[in-house]
Formats: sequence, structure tokens, C-alpha cells
Amino acid sequence: FTIPCGIKMQGGTSLELPKKNLSVRFRERYGQETLNYDLFDGGITQFTNLVLRAGQDYFSAVVRNELCQNLALAASDRVMAQRNRYCVLYVDGKYYGIYSLMEKCNEQLYADRFGVSRESVVIVEGNSTLDTDLSRDVFDFCQYTDMSDSGNYAIFCQRMDVDSLIDWVLLEGFCANGDLTWGNLRYCRSSEGDGKWRVMFYDLDAAFTEADLNFMNLFGDGRRDTKQISQLTVALMKNDEFCDRFLRRAAELLDGPLSNEAVLAELERLVAQVEPELPRDYTRYQLVYGDWVRHVQQLRDFITENDWRQHNVDVLAKLFGLSEQETEAYFGKSNTASPG
Repeated sequence: FTIPCGIKMQGGTSLELPKKNLSVRFRERYGQETLNYDLFDGGITQFTNLVLRAGQDYFSAVVRNELCQNLALAASDRVMAQRNRYCVLYVDGKYYGIYSLMEKCNEQLYADRFGVSRESVVIVEGNSTLDTDLSRDVFDFCQYTDMSDSGNYAIFCQRMDVDSLIDWVLLEGFCANGDLTWGNLRYCRSSEGDGKWRVMFYDLDAAFTEADLNFMNLFGDGRRDTKQISQLTVALMKNDEFCDRFLRRAAELLDGPLSNEAVLAELERLVAQVEPELPRDYTRYQLVYGDWVRHVQQLRDFITENDWRQHNVDVLAKLFGLSEQETEAYFGKSNTASPG
């Protein structure tokens, strides 16, 4: 397709890097208000914004963010993840290398996913300030109210999509996101539809690097950046219904779209897509192709050598204080000792 559009750089820390992220905007004043094209093999085919994303993994394994986004898309339709595909960028005939063409994580994406108007959508970037409905109705309510009480829990479930929250926490924890900072926390809802708050799955360049990060920054380890999220999780863990719901969903995902086999298969699919272009891209940015090969192998080893499915089971069993019998009831037998 060919279409007039506006382009500008976007990002924070990434703008200091040689390879820039770009926001692509379609507007009537540019000549066409929307792009109507099947970019992602079905689903939504009308776009007002797109992103050409280099990210901060382009000098490492390249594929981390797309791997995590695709795992989220396969695992849940309750989480706001971004569809994507790789492309090669030229600007005025000059080669700029491999980019990920992605949906933009904004009000329009929420509106399209949930069938509401863009004007009805509100996005709050973390951490939520004290004068917002999100802070008062969700964070403060959860922190200062007894969540073990079924009535209070029911009120919370009316304000936040708990199934979406569970899937988001499971995906963030599973991916061991080391960059879950304020700027990467985005809460969203619409005044139309059910009106419930949800969390966007956003910016996973630092995923799958440190096994010890797995879930710990989501369950009250004292980090300021994720304090508000841990306010929710720690309070909700006092509710038996939530814990059972969370652990059953964890078992379902770990035996399905988040199994070791599924993760490795998606990793190899993405590697096969970018590998033919990598030497040229790395030459453009004065990087060493052999380093990419090593980083990709480290990513494979992260899943296999840690037995990532079992590692998640062990961490969750410890966090939720499960006995060996309870762990087996949720996740089946394992070859490792239960941490409970």
C-alpha cells in the first residue's frame, strides 16, 4: 500500500540510541484519515496509528518484545497486547534496517478491541496520582479495604476486570520483565461497555534476562515503580476466590500457550523471519552478527536450562504458600521439591 502520513520519533530512553522508534499517523489533513489494509492476517484492518519500533533489544536478541507480545496474543484476548510484523525501513532511499511494524498502544487500540468509541477511552500512565478515579476506586479501595471479604471483592471486580488483571500479571511475571517502570505501566478503561479498568501489556525489551525477576516485582518486593500493582496483588491474595482463580489460570497457561515448547516454537519462528536480514542490519549499525547469534542462544537457554515452566510453578507455589499437595493439585507432579 501507499498512503500519505505523518511520522515523528517517539520514546524516552530509546531516543538516545542510534536506531529510533517512529510513530506513524494517518490524518485527513494529510490526505487520508485511516489506513484500510489487512496488516496482521485478519482481525482489525483499519488503522489511525502505527508504530515502527526498533526498541532497545535491537543490539541484543532483537525479538524479545515481539516474542512476548505474540505469547500474550496467543494466551489471552483479555490483555491489551500489540499485533506486529517485521519489515525493513528505508527513508529517502536510505536503509535503516529491521523494524517491527506494530499497532500503537493508545485509545484507538482499546476502542477497536472492545467495540467502543475512541472518545470514551481514558488511559492513565503509572503511577496513578491520588486525584484520579483509578487511584480512589481501585488502588485505595484495594489497599484500605479487607479483600478477604467476599462483598468487598465483588465491588473490586465491578471496578477492575479481574480476569484481565490475572492474565496481565501472569504474562508480565512469566516474561520476567525487568523494565516494568512507571512509563511502561498504562491503565485503561472506557465509559462505554462494562467501564472496568484494564492494564496494557507494553514494552518487553528487558524480558527473559533475569530468572529472579519472575513475579517478584509484582508481589510486593518494595520497588517504587511497581508499588501500586503490588498493592493490588498483595491485597487480593487474602481472598481465597482470587487465589484459586489465579492459580487455575496459571496452570492453564503454563500447560498451553506458555509451555516451554510453545515459547521455543514462537522464538524460532521469529528468529527465522529476521535472520536473513540480520547481517545487513548489523552492518548498518556497526554491530557484530556473531553477538546476535549468541544472544539468541542465551534466550533459548533461558527457557530450557531454567525449565521455565517448572520455575514458574515453583515461584508461584512459594508466593502463594502452597503445600506440596496443593501444588500438585494445581500444576501436577514435578521432579523438583516443592518450595511450600
